[in-house]
Amino acid sequence: MDKTARIWDVETGDEIHTLSSHTAEIISISFNRAGTLLLTASFDNTAILWDVQKGRKLHALIGHHGEISSACISFDGNSVLTGSIDKTARVWAVQSGKCITTLRYAGRPCCVVHLASFAQRLRFMSSNIASHLCSAAVTMMMSWTLRSICQAPCL
Repeated sequence: MDKTARIWDVETGDEIHTLSSHTAEIISISFNRAGTLLLTASFDNTAILWDVQKGRKLHALIGHHGEISSACISFDGNSVLTGSIDKTARVWAVQSGKCITTLRYAGRPCCVVHLASFAQRLRFMSSNIASHLCSAAVTMMMSWTLRSICQAPCL
């Protein structure tokens, strides 16, 4: 797998930018609704917010202790949600790149395999790890309102 993300002009087919800063494979990408920001998440335990127009790194989101398996930008474009095999999901502020809060799952080993954000609710699902691979059986789904999680500290 590649450790870069590439931005292409869909009309001409020309490559506009190659975004390279990750040290392991990129496993998840997400654009904001306006298409001005790109979020890449990697097996190097980091996520990066990029300026699409300039092809420039805005923030490296560092704090997970395991591979990031999924990431998304919130509907309003103000927050990022990352999920990791370290059994956490983290909420980050887009403007500062700072972690707002960490959501933890205290059950058996799991990884967050899919994240979605809907208006004022953040949701994530996880599944069991079997030989370092996530199984298809979903074992947990949690939802938090943004108002309730913004009062918890980022660990």
